[in-house]
Amino acid sequence: MADHLSDAYMNRIKASMIDSFTDFISIADTNRKIIYFNPAAYRMMGYSPDERPDITTTEQLHTKEADDIAKEFIQPSVFAKGFWTGISYIKHKDGSPIKVEMTVFPLYGPNGEEYGTVAVMRDVNELTKMNERLKKSSELFQKVLDSSKIGIVLINMETNIIEMVNQYTEELLQMKSEEIVGKKCFDILCHQNPDLCPHVNERDKQVLLGERFLQRKDGSFLPIIKTGTWINIDNKDYLVDTFVDISIQKELENNLNDARIAAEAANRSKSEFLSRMSHEMRTPLNAIIGMTQITDKTDSVDKLRECIETIKLSSNHLLSLINDVLDLSKIEEGKLELNLGAFSVSNMIQKIAVLIEPKVKEKNIRLAVKIDAGIPPFLIGDSLRISQVLLNFLSNSVKFTPKDSEMSVTVKMNSKSKGSVNLHFSVSDKGIGITEDQLARLFSPFVQADGTITRKYGGTGLGLVISKRLINIMGSDIAVETKYGEGSTFSFDLDLPIAREDDLKIEDFKIEDIGGIFKDKKVLLVDDVELNRIIVHELLAETGIVFEDACDGKEAVEKATQTKYDIILMDIQMPVMDGYEATRLIRAMDKPFSEVPIVAMSANVFKEDVERSLSEGMDAHIGKPVDVDKMVVVINSLVNYGDPESGKLPTIKTATFKPNIIDIGFDKSYFNYEMALDMHDNNNIALAILCNEFIQSDFYGKLESAMDSGDYIKADSIARILVQKSQDFALPSLAAYAGTLSETLKRGHYDYAKMYLNDLHKCYVKTCEVMSNLLQV
Repeated sequence: MADHLSDAYMNRIKASMIDSFTDFISIADTNRKIIYFNPAAYRMMGYSPDERPDITTTEQLHTKEADDIAKEFIQPSVFAKGFWTGISYIKHKDGSPIKVEMTVFPLYGPNGEEYGTVAVMRDVNELTKMNERLKKSSELFQKVLDSSKIGIVLINMETNIIEMVNQYTEELLQMKSEEIVGKKCFDILCHQNPDLCPHVNERDKQVLLGERFLQRKDGSFLPIIKTGTWINIDNKDYLVDTFVDISIQKELENNLNDARIAAEAANRSKSEFLSRMSHEMRTPLNAIIGMTQITDKTDSVDKLRECIETIKLSSNHLLSLINDVLDLSKIEEGKLELNLGAFSVSNMIQKIAVLIEPKVKEKNIRLAVKIDAGIPPFLIGDSLRISQVLLNFLSNSVKFTPKDSEMSVTVKMNSKSKGSVNLHFSVSDKGIGITEDQLARLFSPFVQADGTITRKYGGTGLGLVISKRLINIMGSDIAVETKYGEGSTFSFDLDLPIAREDDLKIEDFKIEDIGGIFKDKKVLLVDDVELNRIIVHELLAETGIVFEDACDGKEAVEKATQTKYDIILMDIQMPVMDGYEATRLIRAMDKPFSEVPIVAMSANVFKEDVERSLSEGMDAHIGKPVDVDKMVVVINSLVNYGDPESGKLPTIKTATFKPNIIDIGFDKSYFNYEMALDMHDNNNIALAILCNEFIQSDFYGKLESAMDSGDYIKADSIARILVQKSQDFALPSLAAYAGTLSETLKRGHYDYAKMYLNDLHKCYVKTCEVMSNLLQV
């Protein structure tokens, strides 16, 4: 082998090397004639390896502008400076310009003469595209990092310096990236304590995992799950830390724990409540059973009367306990509705005082009754439920007030506007008072303020709960002022529409003398329980009724086809055939049998039960246990109504014109037709036209629109107009709801107003339905 390679062979090696370059390379002589292209040059210009373009000069290679510059500036500069570099343009096969980064070197001959130039070019477009792709890739990667709801931190473990964080880490720490990047990891992530830093102390672990806390910029601590993974980049150790915020999970855990504790407390409370109820119910039951046994063993008339009186009191107490439980059940299920009607505040308070009088006298307590003289004589509201609340307050006051002390019930008028008043009801005593701890539990179901109260004073703990929820349903709340050891005051405010005394129909009355009131009236008593029939026989014995009995609905239908009774008292739940089916069959009979009044007599006393009885064709509903006074009033209204000889009912004003009333059961609190007719000169047709205009006015739609748009001033104006319109048409329930909404808007309680709007909507729909059904002229 030769010691030296020949020059020709070396030239071939050099040519092969140049041909392998990926950059464009061309050689031109001093006359700018091109004498060489490498393969990469052809590829850049768009030619295949088989194509050899006829490009022999730089003028053909460059665009015109680029060639002018090359001829005038580049070539002289190359030999003067030894090179030239810059941006130029060459032609693509299709004629389009290619932007290139070009470097030009000089070539010299063997004797040092200027021989030509070598041009090396790179496609700037490709470089730009590559840079753009890298930039987009980098931006996409950063967006992925920043959009992730996981904190990500890159830590250089040789220096413990944080080199990168994503946006969510900034949010978790409440810091900007410039406050984090470049800092020691333990200064940011481990509460400035390197001794606690797992990045420093746990480097032997491949993955770090555990629950920790991040200290945020505001000093608060955020619970996280941290994962650390070791990686190596360019022979440097890095730790990728990720953080997941688990504050919501921790809150849920705490809530679940609180709920578990509350549930356990509720179970204990309900167990205690059941124990109290058992005690409370067994006490009157014991008296009833005991006194019943005593009556079997005594011949003394006085002793018998004493036993009977005790049995009566104990039975009423037991019924009161059951009613409390049923009331709470109805309230919690959302089934309890107010029964609005006209009432006298002074009469209501007098009745309450009479009911509480025996307990007051027993402890020699002075009861003061104070009622503002300016209160209108009649208002619209649920007097029964208001009485229930006040009576509960008074019963508690008597229970907790010492002997020879004093207490009071007060009704004060806070304000009066056109069509309504705001009244303040309060009951005060000089009793044991309530501690702050007891006050916090005062209105909780099944819980009494203090367990020792039950043992000392008795009671179920439901009275105040029911009272509060009743007052809430009426649009107000109960306030308590108390000082332990000195007494308490329970109070509430109510907005009540004003009723006109001349328009009132007297419905609340009691017939004192029932002797012979139903003489020779034939009554069919339908009940499958013989004891129930015996009780009704005895309760109404002195009225002169002639009873016939039936044990079920089927027997009742058979008897009703043979005899024209004056009235039928019909139980609901019976074997063979229930009361509803029996009523439907009787109403399908020929006259006069189909026209007999039928009264439901049932232990089902919820509003929906009463409404169903009326919708099935019955004329009235009496609840069990039977109240003899109410039963007499109901029977009297059906068998003696309009009979001037009976003299038992007050004269009721009747309208000159009668509407075509559809045979439905309806609540006059929605639309008092008789009152409305009297207000419109007894002209039924005119009233029907006006009512139709009221319905078409769509007051609720206007109210809802104003509320939705946040125009509460306009909403209040519409609500006040609705109050006035409701009073003009004798729509007491709607007037009450609209008045409550207006007052709530005036006080700026807009969230509550939206709740009351929902309640008003239900009343509005029902009112319009009743008006439409009753005024079919």
